[in-house]
Amino acid sequence: MPIVQGGGYFNWSGFYAGANPGGGAGRESFSATMPGLMTTTSDAIKGFVGGGQGGFNWQFGPWVAGVEGDLQFAHQQNSVIVSGIQLINSMTYFSTLRGRFGYALDEWLFYVTAGGGYGGYQATYNLAGLGGFSETQGLPLLAVGAGIETQVWDRWTGRLEYLYLDSSSVSNTLAIPSGTLAVSKTLHDNVIRTGINYHF
Repeated sequence: MPIVQGGGYFNWSGFYAGANPGGGAGRESFSATMPGLMTTTSDAIKGFVGGGQGGFNWQFGPWVAGVEGDLQFAHQQNSVIVSGIQLINSMTYFSTLRGRFGYALDEWLFYVTAGGGYGGYQATYNLAGLGGFSETQGLPLLAVGAGIETQVWDRWTGRLEYLYLDSSSVSNTLAIPSGTLAVSKTLHDNVIRTGINYHF
């Protein structure tokens, strides 16, 4: 529980858990290759994110170090038509595990965070004359960001946080009537979310 120490700052040590809503806006780059066609493009991907987080902090004077994990529902989508192919892409969820390091000033905590994670990705390809084809795939993610958190009442704290998510290039192939559709994709995402935590 955050309590005032002799030096005038709050003690952030211990376990906490909470929930958050927010939104994400980024860009997805992808290339598609099939017999007689090769195309590369990128498009914005945006939408709602929300979920829960939990972690543990250690405090040393005004310095705070910790580890945090989260699991987020996401409804970030885009749809683009290129070279006769309609591509509908969705980020359906993501989860991260990150370290946190910050500075406590009175009841405020200013921190940076970094780590890795995993995201769920769904795509539908509508090919002229060949019908629709879908895939579900996971994306490994790099996550870095920063935030600010403050005590709002008793054991409850509120926060505002920014996360940048970056995936490596991931490839997959789909069997289609005319042969094979090969797709590669890369995601860059900016997530801003508010949240509330309870400190045990």
